[in-house]
Amino acid sequence: PFAYIRMKASSAVREDRSSEAQSAFIKALETDEAGEVRKAAAKLLGQVGGEQAQPAFIKALGTDKKYTVRVAAAKFLGQLGGEQAKSACIKALETDNSGYVRAEAAISLGRLGGEQARSACIKALETDNRYEVRGAAATSLG
Repeated sequence: PFAYIRMKASSAVREDRSSEAQSAFIKALETDEAGEVRKAAAKLLGQVGGEQAQPAFIKALGTDKKYTVRVAAAKFLGQLGGEQAKSACIKALETDNSGYVRAEAAISLGRLGGEQARSACIKALETDNRYEVRGAAATSLG
């Protein structure tokens, strides 16, 4: 019940783009024990956060227990851009145990572009055992 309340409270402040709201979303993403709250925080942070959110997304993509949180992190890293985001997405595409996370990482790499991103997508297209990952990699390659 408390997780539901925290998730709804986060949604209620969606329009608040202040640094305090962003800090609260980052804290929820990094520390809340409920996966659904972390997922909601990631989505809201993706809508209101800027570059200061990138380290939290990178950490979530690499370490969060819930694949849905990692999917959201990969998505928003693709929107934020940058070399660190690209490196995190490449690592997720190569090593994450969830096909959904790998597929979102491939989509983000398509947005981020560059030779390393392209090479990672080619490798996934050729070797990944999940059709959704191969499809995402193919789409990202154009």
